[in-house]
Amino acid sequence: MSAQRFRTRFKGFRLKPLVSALIRPAARILIDGFERLCNQAYAARAERYLSQIQSRGKNVRIYGRNYISRPECVVLGNNVHIGENAYFVTEGGLIVGDNVRMSRNVTIYTINHNYLGEVLPYDSTNLAKPVTIGKNVWIGMGVSVTPGVRIGDGAIIGMGAVVTRDVPPLAIVGNQPIRILKFRDSDHYESLEKARQYAGINGRPLAADILSTYAPNGLEAQIVFAVSMERQSSKLLTTLLSSHPELTCNHELRPQLVRLSTELAHKIKTTEQARDELFALFCNGSVFPDNLYIECDHSLFHLLETLTAILPTSRVIWLQTDARTAVSHTCAQGWFSAVEFQKVRPENFNSADLESHWIYHRLRGDQCGLFNQAHWEKLSVFERNCWYWGYVNKEIERQITALPPERKYVVKSEALIHRAAQLCAYLNIAPSGLKTLPSISTDKPDAALAWTLWSPEENAACERWCAAGMDRWYPGWRTSVPVGSRQLY
Repeated sequence: MSAQRFRTRFKGFRLKPLVSALIRPAARILIDGFERLCNQAYAARAERYLSQIQSRGKNVRIYGRNYISRPECVVLGNNVHIGENAYFVTEGGLIVGDNVRMSRNVTIYTINHNYLGEVLPYDSTNLAKPVTIGKNVWIGMGVSVTPGVRIGDGAIIGMGAVVTRDVPPLAIVGNQPIRILKFRDSDHYESLEKARQYAGINGRPLAADILSTYAPNGLEAQIVFAVSMERQSSKLLTTLLSSHPELTCNHELRPQLVRLSTELAHKIKTTEQARDELFALFCNGSVFPDNLYIECDHSLFHLLETLTAILPTSRVIWLQTDARTAVSHTCAQGWFSAVEFQKVRPENFNSADLESHWIYHRLRGDQCGLFNQAHWEKLSVFERNCWYWGYVNKEIERQITALPPERKYVVKSEALIHRAAQLCAYLNIAPSGLKTLPSISTDKPDAALAWTLWSPEENAACERWCAAGMDRWYPGWRTSVPVGSRQLY
C-alpha cells in the first residue's frame, strides 16, 4: 500500500475526540516516516537506473517511483526530467534528446510481441522497434508512446494522448485519435534554441553555469569508431586504450547497434531510416566526454558509412584479424551453431538477456541477398564463420575507402602491441600514457593454433571464403603462423 492510500484510509476513521487526539499525531509521524522511506527507496532506484543508463547528460532527473526494464538500452541527453510513475519497456532502444520534460504516468514501449510466430495469440519473441524523442519536447501526464514512434524536436504531446505514429517537429498533438492541433511558432522556437534558452525546474530558465556543464553531443565531440570482425580483437584494443589518461574508451556500449546493423544488412531498414536512428542516438541523445572518445564495437561494420557522414569529424580504426585466428575464435564461441539456433527459438528466447539479443540478430547470408535460402542452410557452421570473416572485412573496407587518410587507420590485431606508438600518433595522444599491460596479450596457443587441427574440408572452406581477403590484407599468410600478438605482418 502506498503512503498516500494509507493516509487517505486513515482520514476516513471517525474516532472519539480524545482517542483521536492521542492517535492522530502518532499516526502522522508513522505516515510521514513511511513516506520518507518510500521516497528514499524511489531515489535509490532512480540512482541505480541512472548508473546503468547507456549514456546520460548533465542535470538529468528521475522523480518518484518508476520502472525502466533495460536501462542499458536508454540514452538521455542533457537536462531531461522524467516524472513519477513512468513505465518504460526499453529492450528495443529509447533515445531522448536534450531539454525533454515528461510528466507523471508516461508509458513508453519499444518492443512488440510477435503475433506472427508459432503460437497464438503471440509467441515469446519480441520485435524491437526503437522510440526516439527529439530535443525540447514536452510530454504531458498520462501519455502512452507505442513502439517505433519518432517524436520530432520541439513537439508537445497533450495529456492522455496515445502516440501511435510519428510526430513532426514543433507539432502540438492532442488525444486519440491523434491529430495535429497546430504548430509552434518556428521563428520563436529557433530564436530560443539559438540563444540556448532552456528551462530548469518548474520552467525557470537554466543558469549559465548549468548550461556550461552540458556534455557535448556527437557533433561536438572527438569520436573515433574502432571496428573489427570479432569481439576478441575489439576487447584487446579497448583494454589497451583504456589505460591512457587522455581518452575514454568503451566496448560494445550500445546493444541497439547489433539490431540496427543487421536490419540494414537484411534490408529490413533503409539507409535513410538507419541514418535517422543513428542521428538521434549520437547527435540528439547521447553525450560524450570532453576528451577523446573511442567506441569499439563489432556491430559498427555495417554502419560506418552512415556514421562518418553524420559525424564529419569522426575517425575510424579498422582492426584486422587473421582469418585463421578469427574463425577459430568465433567457432569456439558457437557462432552460427545449432546451440545458438535453439536459444532463439520462441520457447527458449529471453529478450531481456543480452546474449540472446546478440544471437537473435546474427547476420544471415541469405537475408543479405548473397545466397538463396537452400544454399545458406547447406553451409556448415564452419563455412558460415569463414563467410562471415570475409563479408565483414570487405564491408569495412568498402565503407571507409572514400574517407581521407587522416580519418582512418588500419592495424592488425596481431601486431597491435607493437604498433601502439603509431596508433597513438594517429590519435594525437602521447604514447607514454599507455600502461604496460602484459595481460592484454593474445598469446593463447589453444586459440591461436586451433587452425592447425582443422580438417581438410575446413581448410578448403577457409581457402574458398577467406583466401581472397587474406591475400589482400595478409600477403604471405600461407607461409606465416598467426601466434597472437607476437606475430608481425
